[in-house]
Amino acid sequence: MRIDVSGDDFPTDDFKNYKIPPNNPFIENDAARDEIWALGLRNPWRFSFDRNTGEMFIADVGQSSQEEINHLSSTGQSGINFGWRIKEGSLNFSVPSGGVPEGLTDPVFEYSHNIGNNCSITGGYVYRGTLYPRMFGLYFYGDYCSGRIWALKNLHGNWVSKELLDTSMFLSTFGEDEMGNLYVSDYTNGIIYHIADSDNKTHLTTSDILQTENSFKFNFETIPGKMFDVEFSNNINGSWSKIGDTMISNGTKQTFEDTSADINNNASRFYRIRVFDNDE
Repeated sequence: MRIDVSGDDFPTDDFKNYKIPPNNPFIENDAARDEIWALGLRNPWRFSFDRNTGEMFIADVGQSSQEEINHLSSTGQSGINFGWRIKEGSLNFSVPSGGVPEGLTDPVFEYSHNIGNNCSITGGYVYRGTLYPRMFGLYFYGDYCSGRIWALKNLHGNWVSKELLDTSMFLSTFGEDEMGNLYVSDYTNGIIYHIADSDNKTHLTTSDILQTENSFKFNFETIPGKMFDVEFSNNINGSWSKIGDTMISNGTKQTFEDTSADINNNASRFYRIRVFDNDE
């Protein structure tokens, strides 16, 4: 639906404190609610806007076969019917006796439950941050059951998806911060992970940070045989400084304690792990 929360068309109704935009597509249709902007979705989880273009991405959970991603441009598309429950993705699901009606809009991308334990799409965001140039403009999404994370992009009119990571997580939601950085959450343990480009050499990791009386202590995973530095910054998009000596990973969980931090200072403090090969 689409509503205007800056006004009130229903002053006597305490539960409807909004206006109906005059160009909503079904205002003159007595068979539909005036608030509706698009229809034919089964269970969107979730939708988001591209902060640069205004495009809308809708990840819609399927019934038993297909998971789909729908797309709305920023140019005012309205009244679109994405097909449920006549269709599940691009496949017929419950076709009326008169056949599939004209005017239904198929998803821009879909994938099957028959591949790799997929069962329920989790929609994400288009990356518009500055830390990872190769990720810029990619729409990230995953599957709750399989733990896979993909990136989707429109290449010259064709939507192309690529698997980026196969995890053991139950991907419940994605998140975006004010700087355009992306995150994903594992439902089983509640941990929020920062999505990073591992080929950028320098990348952030997510871990639980414990504040002691005079230090910050945290754990993180590293790649066996790789070298790594721990760095910190008071501004995630600012300059970074190395803490301590370069170390080599043995592939197990590492524990690091930063005793250089001013615990009594309320300023933000960020950490990242720079991973690199021996010969770099």
